[in-house]
Amino acid sequence: MNGRGGEDNDFFTRVSKKLNIIRLHETGLTHAWHPKHCQLGSFVENKYFQACIGSMAHLEGSQLGMHLKYLKEHDRNSFDEIMAKVANKKDDDKSTNIVEFNIKADQIYEESPTVLVGVISSRANFGTRVKSIIETWADPSSIPDGVLLRFFVGTPPEDNEFYSKSNEEDIAYLAEISGIKDSSMIVIMDGVVDDEYPPVRKNTAMIENLDNIVGAFESNIDAPTTFQWIYKVDDDAYVNFDGMLSFLRTRNFDNHRVYGERGEGRKEDRVGLKEGGLVKPYCTGGPGYIMSRQTVKETRFNECVDEFDKSEYRDFLWHSDTVIGICIYKFTGASCWDENDYETHRAFRHNHNKEDPFILTANLVQTVATHPFKDSASMMKQHSRYVDLASSPQ
Repeated sequence: MNGRGGEDNDFFTRVSKKLNIIRLHETGLTHAWHPKHCQLGSFVENKYFQACIGSMAHLEGSQLGMHLKYLKEHDRNSFDEIMAKVANKKDDDKSTNIVEFNIKADQIYEESPTVLVGVISSRANFGTRVKSIIETWADPSSIPDGVLLRFFVGTPPEDNEFYSKSNEEDIAYLAEISGIKDSSMIVIMDGVVDDEYPPVRKNTAMIENLDNIVGAFESNIDAPTTFQWIYKVDDDAYVNFDGMLSFLRTRNFDNHRVYGERGEGRKEDRVGLKEGGLVKPYCTGGPGYIMSRQTVKETRFNECVDEFDKSEYRDFLWHSDTVIGICIYKFTGASCWDENDYETHRAFRHNHNKEDPFILTANLVQTVATHPFKDSASMMKQHSRYVDLASSPQ
């Protein structure tokens, strides 16, 4: 629009028709009202006074706008094709086109997804972080049907009092300090160093254990269900089960898929990572990543660990998320969130900028996981936001 203030008036007119507003040069941004200094009788006419409140670009972006932004930057042909289709259409036709787009994006693949969730923890944090999880998002009464939760630790070190005791005694102690009532939720991984850092072998061992658990369900004809998805998550993350299941309903589990927050490594490490085998983004830890059963089943993690441990690029590769991501790509061709709607969802969120509260209330519902919450107070604070959201009138 040309002319001072004209874009706001145009925006107001279009909003009154309930159309999507997409910027030509900033397609990832959406509009939200904000106050301006408007004076009737001078610059602002009566009929446009309300419009003078104005619009601004909001950093979270609209779902459609963020999708177009991603296509514009990464798939220009698809972006140009979409824009050409609506370029000469009337407003009503454009609105219809948007509805059709959203319906396609929200196709339901499975009404009741089944998920095995594995939380990687340590003996040092079991009585604090795991306890916080049990008191908030993993309260037994809040775990949905079709979701199974397991907590993983390594074996006790030699100087630990439980080194010479039985697994049963060890698990009983861990259950007591964490408040876990069902001891089957605790898995002690034999031969895995509990305080390994970076926890490459520990995290890959957990995924192997999760794979074995699913395999046991699949081979048991009396098992009530099996699992379509495996979710690896850290013990300082907050998981929103409703958001997780809602997200997975629109995802095809019968394929090689990994979903999480994309990572490419530190800028100074990227050349070494590329030389070491990184082709596409991997999923970062923290808020974790959800893998289809088929992906986990076909990936030989131990083989990759042994290979990367001997690699000349070990210094760049030797981080659990990097190893797991490259390994998955090597055996299945899948990388982190291969679909082109990553920017429109951002369902796995790491608090890079130390925001408080973390993520806007309007985005809580669709978020699968947020991270990090290092202490009980911060975990409880995030939980209270979800409780308030659930109890508020819709």
